[in-house]
Amino acid sequence: MTRKRAFLLLFLVMFCVNSVASACFYRTPSVLSVTPGVVTNDRSGTLHINGAKFSKKAIVKLSMPGEPDLFPYETRVVSKNEIICSFDFNNQAVGEWDVTVINKSLKRVDTLQGALKLEYPAPSITRIAPASGVSGSKVNFLIQGYAIRENVQVKLVQVGQSDIVASKMQSSSNGQWTGEFVLPKTATGIYDVVVVNEDGKTDTLRNGFTVSKPASVTTAREGDSTTDALTTDKKAEESSEKQSPRETPLQVLRPIYFDFDSSAVRSDQLAALIENLFDIRNNNETVYILIGGNTDERGTRAYNEKLSARRAAAIKKYFVDRGVEANVIITFAFGEDYPVDNGQNETAWAANRRADISLWSYKPTWAEGLKAQP
Repeated sequence: MTRKRAFLLLFLVMFCVNSVASACFYRTPSVLSVTPGVVTNDRSGTLHINGAKFSKKAIVKLSMPGEPDLFPYETRVVSKNEIICSFDFNNQAVGEWDVTVINKSLKRVDTLQGALKLEYPAPSITRIAPASGVSGSKVNFLIQGYAIRENVQVKLVQVGQSDIVASKMQSSSNGQWTGEFVLPKTATGIYDVVVVNEDGKTDTLRNGFTVSKPASVTTAREGDSTTDALTTDKKAEESSEKQSPRETPLQVLRPIYFDFDSSAVRSDQLAALIENLFDIRNNNETVYILIGGNTDERGTRAYNEKLSARRAAAIKKYFVDRGVEANVIITFAFGEDYPVDNGQNETAWAANRRADISLWSYKPTWAEGLKAQP
């Protein structure tokens, strides 16, 4: 019995010594550094946590006031001094996050406050349309890119010249934004297009926009026989065109779609409108713009005719507000009679709630306007 008691006593002593040693070694972890210290919230990322006394089953978490704790989807304790863990940072709140390591077995904790900073990614601009304008005019434009945020500033920059800052910036869809430049009369040359997010991060489209002077107008001198002859030939050509006009449009532009029972221009249609405006301004042959309003089949014929007229008028107002002369815009109310999809479902009805836009070298009749319908 004495030997058994001695053996049991020795076992208990060794067990206690080992437990105390382990407790002393892992009593409280120490978090010394986290790399990288800055991460953008548009991707997943891996953190390396350096410190001391990390247990094999250590847990890592990120925390910030007002936000739920963020845990890694993969953790690897490399040693007592290093942990590697991976997080999904997509759409997480920006700001300074605390990094905490918990020694699970003993619930010992250490936190390095503000060790990780989450930021928005820098913006990226890939395209601007139109890419040119005339000094002294207003230019409605569309830019396309990535990570362009609310309250963005877009400006044209040229060395030695004052910046031309855009106004009326508005988000469209799929990374597209619309805005307006007011080009000074003194502006000319090639400009960089600079996008600046509210946090100060920027991107530049080098040589992305050109400002040119207005086209000069030459006035013929009285008695200049050459000019008189050219003028006479031009009038004869115009007269011939009026006598035998084309029966098809010069160009069919992008249709604009509307919500049910509405003539309001939808925000997701602004990009198409700006592209149409660009085509109008760059088609030197254009004299008239035809807008044909259409509806789906639901509702009375009389109501749909009035609704289609309001839709055509809404597009006309958009163009006039941006410098297109009202007297060159013709609107027709086609009502429900000319669907592009004869289906009896929401997809078909949505396709039929539209305004068709076309460019003409002369003033088209109602019958000719129908030829521009899809």
